[in-house]
Amino acid sequence: MLKFEDVSFTYPNTNIEVLKNISFEISKGEWVSILGNNGSGKSTIAKLITAQYEKNSGQICLDNKIYSRENLEYIRNNIAIVFQNPDNQFVGATVEEDIAFGLENRNIDSKLMDKIISEVLDVVDMKDFRKKEPKDLSGGQKQRVAIASALALKPKILILDEASSMLDPEAREKILKYLKKINVNHNITIISISHDVEELVYSDSVILMNNGALIQKTNAAEIFKNINLLKKYSLKIPFLYRLKQDLSKYINNNIFDVNDNMEVTISKLCKLNLTR
Repeated sequence: MLKFEDVSFTYPNTNIEVLKNISFEISKGEWVSILGNNGSGKSTIAKLITAQYEKNSGQICLDNKIYSRENLEYIRNNIAIVFQNPDNQFVGATVEEDIAFGLENRNIDSKLMDKIISEVLDVVDMKDFRKKEPKDLSGGQKQRVAIASALALKPKILILDEASSMLDPEAREKILKYLKKINVNHNITIISISHDVEELVYSDSVILMNNGALIQKTNAAEIFKNINLLKKYSLKIPFLYRLKQDLSKYINNNIFDVNDNMEVTISKLCKLNLTR
């Protein structure tokens, strides 16, 4: 579906190569997390995918269409992005007006707008907030509206640019679960740009970036197994994963799955008859 082939990029007026011969493929319906610290090149990849910038060399394709001026409308009509701070994305006075704004820019028939707005708000469980002003919403609710606005455009690819980083842990987990449901039920490809290793459990695959280079494309289970890899690239090892590792060593039995959240971990632990 999306393909990068030997893509390199240097920002204007600099000599620093931000991306160095990056190659990867993303399939339809896949959730891919692009992981790396600041300066690793992950956000630059997002800007190239959304055609905000043009590569210096290599080739990018979406649905076998090469990124070019001729295909620019197709590319931008099939990709949507949700940013870190939802407040920066609101343009309407109410939730429904905000979603309608993007639809109006696409010249969607006004008769269809009401139906589309209802459908996308239903997907993120925000139908009761349709007439609300953005200022009256919590951070998690604002992010759900931002996701609804993106979904209303019916993108093939939804990019999350640190979309959950400003939320508290509970709101973050809810947002990620909503997104996973959307990913599975609607077969929308999700590309998550993040430095948060904990989010990897929702991914089908992981692209690890460092200093403009692609280190490897793997999956969450392999990343979590290789603690030295996380340490090498200064990525924070999630507390829950460290806890599960320590508990497994203590009971001399690995009963925990990489996808187990805190609630499941505690439940499994309580079922054991722990003896010293």
